[in-house]
Amino acid sequence: MLLEERAFIDAVRISVKQLFSTMIPLRILPDVNPELPPPEVLGTIDIHGQLNGSLSLQLSYPLAIELAARLLQEPLMTVNEEVLEAVAEVTNMIAGGIKTALTQQRQDLFSIGLPQVFDLAGVQPPAHVLPPPWLHFAVPIATEQGAFSVHALLYRRPTP
Repeated sequence: MLLEERAFIDAVRISVKQLFSTMIPLRILPDVNPELPPPEVLGTIDIHGQLNGSLSLQLSYPLAIELAARLLQEPLMTVNEEVLEAVAEVTNMIAGGIKTALTQQRQDLFSIGLPQVFDLAGVQPPAHVLPPPWLHFAVPIATEQGAFSVHALLYRRPTP
């Protein structure tokens, strides 16, 4: 297999830990199966290379606001353009950290595109059953301000 689930989970945890210890002061809790609130903000970024697909963050409104406030070092009270732009930047930084962590494991698997952010406004996307060769990884992260999840929806580029 091109990417093992354990390698991806480790790369996510390394990336989030590094981001939260440097750019966004937020303590990560040891809970590996936190209760996840319904996603209200989705940050996503396309990836291309040996692996193609997307990496995404699913956040509640309160956590999106808190991450943005800590990143921008200013109080924010509602989801606005600043919050959505901050979520895009957090998505980009986490994706870059995942790529770096996997590259250090000798797996240079993809290049990163530009992040996009969607306000889901209470919309619950339908569940999908993915046929092979798609891979879906979900990594929940518990913080002192709430939980969120990092997802990967990937497929391997066919070899000619």
